[in-house]
Amino acid sequence: MRKYRDSRGWIYAVQSGIGPDAFKARYSKPGKTSGKCVAKLPWRTTREEAQADLDAYARKGGRLYEIYERYVTCRMPAGIDAAASG
Repeated sequence: MRKYRDSRGWIYAVQSGIGPDAFKARYSKPGKTSGKCVAKLPWRTTREEAQADLDAYARKGGRLYEIYERYVTCRMPAGIDAAASG
């Protein structure tokens, strides 16, 4: 799932609501752990629908920039069996 940031440093991402079928784009301000719903976007029954709403919102407004998160991969040294090492 894609996340976005605006010029103020606010992070926009899709999060689940209460219940199994409730997803919506939310934003959080720097230094805050809680977020607020993006009022202009509707609640959706799937994460993919809510992500499509957020993607369209980002394209339309032109003020959100996608965040590319880095993932670190580790390789086992040659000769070590990952399954055997537990």
